[in-house]
Amino acid sequence: MLEKITVNTQDILRHIKQTRQIPEIIERIAARNIIEHTAAEMSIKVETEELQKAADNFRFSNELVSSEDTWKWLQKYALSLDDFEELIYIELLTSKLARHLFADKIEPHFFENQLNYTGAVIYEIILDDEDLAMELFYAINAGETSFYDVAREYIQDRELRRKCGYRGQVNRRDLKPEISAPVLLANLPNYSNQLLHPRAYI
Repeated sequence: MLEKITVNTQDILRHIKQTRQIPEIIERIAARNIIEHTAAEMSIKVETEELQKAADNFRFSNELVSSEDTWKWLQKYALSLDDFEELIYIELLTSKLARHLFADKIEPHFFENQLNYTGAVIYEIILDDEDLAMELFYAINAGETSFYDVAREYIQDRELRRKCGYRGQVNRRDLKPEISAPVLLANLPNYSNQLLHPRAYI
């Protein structure tokens, strides 16, 4: 039979020190103090109705449907009801302060940097033989075959072949410039813009 293990505050503090988390914790505490001080200077407050709505949203997002679910969650993280209310309060205060400081800057920033947020859902076939890649590229454009058929025949990896070369959504910044331009300028769903690259992409 396993003996019951007791963990006290000193054990927790010792573990935090030994795992070198102190600088990060101090930084977070300082950030919180700055947020509360700045919000007070700007007269930004959290109303009771806002706090209740934020708490309801938090419970919903964490699947805390019933009171029992909430109590179990609080016990898991060693939180009291007051701790929970304070947690919601600081999250909501942080959000309100951020909106107050940066709301009018978000849209211009996004407009100026919109290419950095652009992405594409990509399917790709990579071949070692560039001549073969060119041949298949033109065959797809001519309607002699399909990307699906080529993927099923030429992709070697079983799982990747099953997904027909699906890579998922890829951000522009994760693509090389010579690849991102033709991909992001493609006119979907027309397959005439299939990607061709010196490494023999299709």
